[in-house]
Amino acid sequence: MEKRGVRFEERDDGVYVVVDPTADLQLPELLELVRAQGLDGYEEEALGQALGDRRGKLVRVLEKGEEPQPAEFLVRVSDDFMKAEIYLEPPKGGASWPTEEEIRAFLASEKIVFGVRDDVLSSLTSPGSERRWLVVAEGTPAIDGKDGQLVFKVESAQTRDLEAARVDLRDMGTIINITRGTEIVEKIPPTEAVDGTDVMGRTVKARRGRDPRIPAGANVRLSEDGLRLYADADGHLSLKEERISVLPLFEVPGDVDFSVGNIDFLGSVEIKGTVREDFVVKAGGDIIVKGVVEGATLESKGEMIIQIGVRGMGKAKLICRGNLKAGYLDQCHIQCDHDVIVEKGALRHSQISCRGKVIVSSDKKGQIVGGKIQAGTEVRCVSLGSEMGTKTQVAVGFIPELVEERKAQAEAAKELDVKLQEIKNNISFLKKLEEKGNLDDSRRALLVKLTKARFQIEAQQSVVNSRLEVLDGEIEKCRHEGVVRVRGTCYPGVTVSIRGVAYVVREEMKFVRFILDQGEVRVLPFS
Repeated sequence: MEKRGVRFEERDDGVYVVVDPTADLQLPELLELVRAQGLDGYEEEALGQALGDRRGKLVRVLEKGEEPQPAEFLVRVSDDFMKAEIYLEPPKGGASWPTEEEIRAFLASEKIVFGVRDDVLSSLTSPGSERRWLVVAEGTPAIDGKDGQLVFKVESAQTRDLEAARVDLRDMGTIINITRGTEIVEKIPPTEAVDGTDVMGRTVKARRGRDPRIPAGANVRLSEDGLRLYADADGHLSLKEERISVLPLFEVPGDVDFSVGNIDFLGSVEIKGTVREDFVVKAGGDIIVKGVVEGATLESKGEMIIQIGVRGMGKAKLICRGNLKAGYLDQCHIQCDHDVIVEKGALRHSQISCRGKVIVSSDKKGQIVGGKIQAGTEVRCVSLGSEMGTKTQVAVGFIPELVEERKAQAEAAKELDVKLQEIKNNISFLKKLEEKGNLDDSRRALLVKLTKARFQIEAQQSVVNSRLEVLDGEIEKCRHEGVVRVRGTCYPGVTVSIRGVAYVVREEMKFVRFILDQGEVRVLPFS
C-alpha cells in the first residue's frame, strides 16, 4: 500500500515501510500515516531511518508479535517409582504462568499423586525454575523389619583368642560348663516392618523380619514369654543336631589330644580313646577311659574307670574321690579316697595313697612291684615284689593325709573356741550395761554385731566338729583293719608297715598275710 510516496509492506516478521526519495515528507506526517494504518507499537527510530539515510529502502518499523502459547511440562519417574521430576518450558507470547492447581492436575494426569512437593509447585508459577529438572514428588520408602536374633549368654570356645603366641593349645576350651538355672540364650524379637508408598500412590510392601525359633533340646527350659532359654540341669552345652541341650555326660569319641584339648567338666566324662601325655581331664562326676592313660593328669570327684590301664612314664597323676579301677597301673601317682582296684594286670613302680583298699586281682598278673603303696585298710595281690629284689614298700593302717587333715581341723576348732569365748565375754559385759541402762547407741550396735558373729562362729564349729568325727572314724577304721594279703609269692626287698610298725621281708614267702598283733607285724597263712 502506498500513500503520498510512502509504501507499507507486511511480511512474516513484521511491517516494513519505504519512503520515496523524491517525496516531500516530514516525520510528523509519516507518523500520521503510520497511525492511520493502525500500527500500534511501531518503532519511531526506525521511522526516522526511513526518512533519513535509508530513504528508498525497506525499513521494519513494527516487529510482528508472537502468538500466545501456554507453558509446557515434561515429567520423568525413577525406575523404583519413588521419585518424580518435572521440567517446565515457560509460556510464550504473553501467555500467563501456570497455577499450582494446573500443575497438580497435570501431575495427576501422569498418575503422580503421592508425595508432591508444594514448594516446587509454588516455584513453577513464576519465572526462576523453568528449563531444569526439579524433584516434584517423593515416595515414602518401605522400612524392612530386622531379623530377630539368638544371643548366647555363655562363653563359646569360638569367641576366644587363639593366637598361638598367647594360648596353650592343650587348653582349647572344648567344654562349656553349665549349671542349673543358667541363662543360655536370649531371643531378640524381630522389629516391625513398615510399608511404604510410591509417587503413584501404590503400597510398597516391606519385608517382615525373620522370627527365629529357639531350638530347645534336652535338659533346658524356655521362659514363659519364650524369649529366654535356661539350663534345667548341670552339664555341658551341646549344639548338636540343631538343638541346644545341656548334657550331664561329656563324651569324647576319640583321644584327648590337641584336637580336643584339656577337659574341665562339672559332670561325668567318658573318653572312647586314649588320654595323651601332658593333657588334663577334670570331672565333677565320674571319669571313664576306654583306652590308655599316658603321662596325663586325671581328677575325678566320683569314680574313675580306666579300662585298659595307665602307662604313666612317671608323670601320670590320678586324683579320685571315689573308687579307682584300672586294667593295670604303671609308673603313676595316685590319691584315692576309697579303693584302688587293678583288674587285669600289674601295679608297677607307682606311688599310691588310698584311704580304702588296694586290690590287684588278676590271677596271672596280679603283681605289685616297686614304688610305695599306702592303703587305709588292706593291700591284696597275687605276688608282692619281684625275684630281682626290687624295693617295694607297702603300708596299711595309717594315712598321712587323714592325720594331717585332722590336725588342721583340730587347730581350726581350737581357734574357733578362743574366738567364741572372747565374743561371749564381750556380749556378757554389754548385757550388764544394758541392765543398768548404760548402753548407748554405739554399744547397742556393737552388741548386735557381736551376736551375729557368735551365730556365725557356732555354725563354723558345727561344720568343723562334723568333719572331725568323720576323720576320727576313718582313722579308727584303719587302725583296726590294717592287713596285707599275698595269695602267691612275697619276695625279698619288700617292706610291710602296719600302723607305723615295719617288717622287712628277707626271704621268699608264699600264701601269707601280714597283721599287727601286740605291737608287732606277724606273718600268718593267707586267708
